[in-house]
Amino acid sequence: LKHLQVLIAILAILTYFYFNFIRNEEVLYQRKHILINGSQIQLQRTKEGVMTIWGRDKYDFAKGLGYSHAMDRGSQVLLARIVATGRVSELLDNSDKSLGIDKFFHSIGLHRDLKREIMSLNNAELRWLQDYCDGFNTYLEKQKLPSLEMALLRMTPEKYKIEDVLLLGKLISFLGLASTQFDAELNFILPSLMKDDGVKLLKAMHPKFFEGLTDEWTNIIRKVKYEPFFPQFIDIFNLGIPTIRNSNNWAIAGKLTQSGMPIYSSDPHLEINRLPSVWYEAVFKQLPQSDDQLEGDIFYAGITLPGCPALIMGRNRHVSFGFTYGFADHIDFYIEKCNANGCLSGSDYVPLQKHSSTILRKGKENVTVTYMSTARTNRQLLLDPTQNKLPSTTAYYLSWANSHNLDGAKGVATLSSAFKLMDSRNLHEFYQHARGYDISLNWIGTDDKGNIGYQQACSCPKRPKPMASLYPVPGWDKSYEWQGLLEKSELNQIHNPSSGYVCSANNKVPSSEPLPLTINLHMGDYRSSRIREMIQEASSRGKISVEDSMAMMLDVKSKQAEAFMAILRPALNSIGLALKRKLRHDVELLKNWNYEYTADSRAALIFSKFYERLNKNVFTKLYDSRKWDDLSTDFQFKLYYTYTDAILLSFPKSLAGILWHHDETQISVFAKALNETLTLDLSDDPEQTYGDVHQLSLSHIFFKNILGSLGKYIGIDVPNTPYMGTAATVNQNNYYHKKIVGEDVAVGASWRFVTDMAELKSYSRIPGGPSGSIFSRFYKNEVAEWLKGTFKVLHEPTRSKKSV
Repeated sequence: LKHLQVLIAILAILTYFYFNFIRNEEVLYQRKHILINGSQIQLQRTKEGVMTIWGRDKYDFAKGLGYSHAMDRGSQVLLARIVATGRVSELLDNSDKSLGIDKFFHSIGLHRDLKREIMSLNNAELRWLQDYCDGFNTYLEKQKLPSLEMALLRMTPEKYKIEDVLLLGKLISFLGLASTQFDAELNFILPSLMKDDGVKLLKAMHPKFFEGLTDEWTNIIRKVKYEPFFPQFIDIFNLGIPTIRNSNNWAIAGKLTQSGMPIYSSDPHLEINRLPSVWYEAVFKQLPQSDDQLEGDIFYAGITLPGCPALIMGRNRHVSFGFTYGFADHIDFYIEKCNANGCLSGSDYVPLQKHSSTILRKGKENVTVTYMSTARTNRQLLLDPTQNKLPSTTAYYLSWANSHNLDGAKGVATLSSAFKLMDSRNLHEFYQHARGYDISLNWIGTDDKGNIGYQQACSCPKRPKPMASLYPVPGWDKSYEWQGLLEKSELNQIHNPSSGYVCSANNKVPSSEPLPLTINLHMGDYRSSRIREMIQEASSRGKISVEDSMAMMLDVKSKQAEAFMAILRPALNSIGLALKRKLRHDVELLKNWNYEYTADSRAALIFSKFYERLNKNVFTKLYDSRKWDDLSTDFQFKLYYTYTDAILLSFPKSLAGILWHHDETQISVFAKALNETLTLDLSDDPEQTYGDVHQLSLSHIFFKNILGSLGKYIGIDVPNTPYMGTAATVNQNNYYHKKIVGEDVAVGASWRFVTDMAELKSYSRIPGGPSGSIFSRFYKNEVAEWLKGTFKVLHEPTRSKKSV
């Protein structure tokens, strides 16, 4: 009876919230008029739930977007604010794990100096941000009951402010993007430097960046003291903050297209095993400015980020635009020689700067944390923040510098550029605004004049010794100090290339002239070379259509597999003869494989297992098996596999005796890995395919920690579904372990978008729906079609004149 009463109580609560939500989800298919701070904003959903906003100008768009974000994704935004300000222990949970989260965010200090940074924005930009906040808060004030998430956390939402918009932008910039380089250097390169064989591996992987590393300096690096920077396991942190940074985008000039105008395509790769999806689609149409108009000239369509008023990617009437992560190096590590008097600078010990703050913990004693940084260069030491002084003995400590802390590289620069970019009227205006972002991005754009182009964006330091940027350098030596930031005019730009197309896929986009070094680690050319190949193939068949570009996004042919099979294929006959009869069929499948990672392919499964086995066999000679398992599933390996692939494909003699025996050849190492794959790594089911093993499930970012696997059975989560592709294919399917969250993450197309500049019409699809509420009809309404690879019409052209 007691269990029945509890069940009835739970059902009653859910029913109450359901009907309350249905009442609050007021904007459906009929146009709704909302009064926001003196403006009449009109909202209406498409049949897929995408919000169309009508207003007078971009400020009304900000108001309507703020209102829509609060209605559909409000809990996500408010919880992210709590995390970024280091208030989890105060407002949500007082566990030791939460304290670790708060220590981390107090350390990077995203929330410090927000008011001062905002002062550099102009009045138009401040109005834009305030209008967005007004829209957001208007919905919060109208909401009769909090969302289910807020109710379960017993939280009363605080008003959303301009500072919060800037904070969210900085959070995404560091945690989702700039931390890539940080983690690669701290958690892969630095541990590798602790072994002589690790140093040899790094020099073989990336010779020009490690050739200046001496034995003497390596010995000093091995004496350094530091604390791990990221908290290891964070359950409550699963709040939908987008991280990872794999994407594709391309533009095809009109001379190659059916319409005679450019086609732009974009599919940013972020977490896809989550609900709601990362992005929030929206369309804005200006209200008629005269009696003979159905709508005005201002128009926006694309994706937005809940909590921010900017159009992140998409198009207006004149320009389409989007980006991939650019992998520019914004950070450096230094070794500081310190004692109780401070850190060595030149020939003197200079006292450290100390920044103290208090972490409030509900029901527990508050904790004071102190972060120490060098006085002149503002490099932060990686130390336990509860330690407020250095020992009296001299020792070496690790510090780090972030170019986002330099003048001219603040989060406000990105907000200011976003404000301007969405109104670009041609590609030259687009270049000017896109390069103003302080995040490392590879922008591609098209315009209605027929132009296509590429623009690099980043705020990279001027390094006097750029080749010493992947390992810690002496902090007391002023010859390694940064000399400000690179000029925006020094960044890479490509305008109307003669090939008729431009693309980026987290690779180093080639330049026709020498440029300052900004990128020292990237994801290689597998995807970008495949995109170029597909464009060339499509062009050879005739003029390229929007449908052709859609099909390119779904491509699962691997240039990586092609490169490895070129080495392995000659040995397949001899390998097959040495195997039992039932395994020879697998060898034949691999021999005839077309390098496509389709769900029904057994050859793709065999190769994926071979690739894992080959890497493990080779690199566990240097790293123990457990360490390699951690590395190979964590994102720095998944992002930088192009460098380990280069070792396997080139088989340098310098690594003989380290990664393979002196008497082993490349083909014998490959053959051994395949033999072990066929005899040890495959299941007993001879019909098992790639899709049987590589599957995708989607879970709610908040409720998965409460419901666990139950969410799949009650319709909140999407159960396992076969999914195509791999880390090196255009349609990406990349699983990795995200330490900062302590969970497995699937990375793929978080948005698919294609538009032809010949008309005001775009096509798109997201893996989820507009709403974050489990009660909404728009919660996961696009998942099934996204899995099929279909596109919806995001918007269509409207007649400019009224019918007579």
